[in-house]
Amino acid sequence: MSFFKIISSIFFILACVASHAEAQTQCKVVNEFSGLIFDAGAFPAATGMERNLDNALRYGVEKVVLFAQPDAVVESDPQALEEIFPDLVLRGNEPWSKAPGVIWADPMTSDMLDALAQKLSKFKNSKFLLGNVARFDLEHVKNLVRNHHNLWIGFGRDEIERLQATCVQGPLYTLMKAARNRVVFASFGGDEGWKSYKWTIRKLKKLATLMSPAQADAFIYKNAEELYGVPVNAP
Repeated sequence: MSFFKIISSIFFILACVASHAEAQTQCKVVNEFSGLIFDAGAFPAATGMERNLDNALRYGVEKVVLFAQPDAVVESDPQALEEIFPDLVLRGNEPWSKAPGVIWADPMTSDMLDALAQKLSKFKNSKFLLGNVARFDLEHVKNLVRNHHNLWIGFGRDEIERLQATCVQGPLYTLMKAARNRVVFASFGGDEGWKSYKWTIRKLKKLATLMSPAQADAFIYKNAEELYGVPVNAP
């Protein structure tokens, strides 16, 4: 056999091995996306929210809870948006259902988590939502959710991407199990979040296929229904 044939054979074998390894790491699809999405926490973008919410409806989102952002224009105020999109938008801390308010624990940095723990202990009858949790030490967050049953955690695009990459395994899944029925989809929003909202929803739908039906439904809308006391498809 010539030198070039030997080299070609080696490359062919390596390619087959690599292909097999890649196939082995493909996540197993175990579910079909149910079609119901409840975004449990987002800040409005500074501008353009009517267009963003029109798009959210097209993406299949049924409910979005918007928390006020100081630098948003009047047209992006949650109260005004709730009037324009009464079936879609709930105002954070003031759901139209008159359900008890949920405290959005943001702005928040890692060195403020201990102060949050004190608030959770002091206001045990109030529900708190901490979003974008991948920015924190996950062990610290896990201890918080285990010790404080009034803390809910929100997973957005970053957390969704990490869960997908690990086939719903690893530290974020461990945190998810620790939180049990207190983990929700919360996009976090803001200017950048709304720019990439279409892709976040696509990734969310993909993630749902990697979870059991019960897990997926709980994460994508049922836990949020419990948090706010509002059915995802309520008019």
